Amino acid sequence: METVTHRAKWVVITPKEIIENGYVTVTNGRISASGHGRGPKSTQVKDHGAGILMPPLVNAHTHLDLTRLKGSIPPQNGFLSWVRAVIAGKAALTEGEILAGIFEGQQLLHQSGCALAADHRSFPFQTPSPGNPAIHVFHEYLGTVFPRAVPGDNGVSFSLAAHAPHTTAPTLIQELKQWCKNRNLVFSIH
Repeated sequence: METVTHRAKWVVITPKEIIENGYVTVTNGRISASGHGRGPKSTQVKDHGAGILMPPLVNAHTHLDLTRLKGSIPPQNGFLSWVRAVIAGKAALTEGEILAGIFEGQQLLHQSGCALAADHRSFPFQTPSPGNPAIHVFHEYLGTVFPRAVPGDNGVSFSLAAHAPHTTAPTLIQELKQWCKNRNLVFSIH
């Protein structure tokens, strides 16, 4: 049985319960104790100094296939011109650049404390995203036509998404949602 006590200046238990000078004891990968002070004396201790111990973050809507566009889209005059610039920027990327951006974005999420993310992609999504954070991929559809063949999962946690009511026909939204429901999968839409 492995037990480690983590100490820090701040321990966030819930948004309403924050402990100053606290600890969290982890036994076999599960929290077994938390509180104010130094914690149990009989465990291995990792002191995080002035840091913060908190639950991991969840990012419920990412577009990791756009990571490589970071900093390349200049300010635009309005939302529509911005969307057009994003679409043009993505069209200029190679498949290799998009894939590298997906993995790069995943690393950025992990470094920021994210443990789970929902990634919405129009890029072929059967690319396993190994490591942390865990990624659930939504293959995002626009327009009016349901795909003849939905790509296999290739070991990736995935389901389908409609982009938004203003970019996806109501009948397609219904078909995508039904496809997910028939397979007990989560459906997403903006």
